[in-house]
Amino acid sequence: MRLRHAALAVVVLGLAACGGPGSEPSGPVGETGSPSAASPSATTTVPDDEAVAAADGTDYEACFDATCEVIVETGTEIELDASLGWTTPDGLELDGWSLLTVDDVADGSIGLSLSGEGPSSGGATSTILTADGTEYYLDGMSIDAVAAPDDQVVLNLSWG
Repeated sequence: MRLRHAALAVVVLGLAACGGPGSEPSGPVGETGSPSAASPSATTTVPDDEAVAAADGTDYEACFDATCEVIVETGTEIELDASLGWTTPDGLELDGWSLLTVDDVADGSIGLSLSGEGPSSGGATSTILTADGTEYYLDGMSIDAVAAPDDQVVLNLSWG
C-alpha cells in the first residue's frame, strides 16, 4: 500500500510540473482564481457515521455538461460533452474532454483522468487531487472532492 501511494506521489509531482493543455494550470484555486492558496470548503470529509449524499447521487448523466455533484469510487466513468472547449491564454482553441475516469480513491486523495477524441484535446491528462474540499481548476473545469466512507468521494464539477 505504501508503495502505491509513493508511486501516486511521484505521478502527482510529475503532473504538477507538466500541467495540462487547459487555459489555467491545474492546482488549488486561491481567492484570485490562481492555483496558489488552497480554499477548502466547509466540509472536508464525510464522517463514517453519516450517510454519503450528493445532489445528483450516482446519476453520472447529470455531469454531461461538467456541472454536477456525484458520489464516485475507483472505476467510475463520467461521459462529458466534448463540445465544451476552451481557449488558451495565447488564443488557441481546444476541444473539450469526453470522459472523466476515477482511477483511484485512497487515503484522502482521488486520481482522475480526462480523455478526449478531438484533434486538439491533447489525448489525455491525469492528476491526483486531495479529497478535502479544496477547489482545483483542471482544463476548463472546477473540481472539488470530499472523502467519504467505503472508498467513496463526493465529486463536485462546474464548468468555466
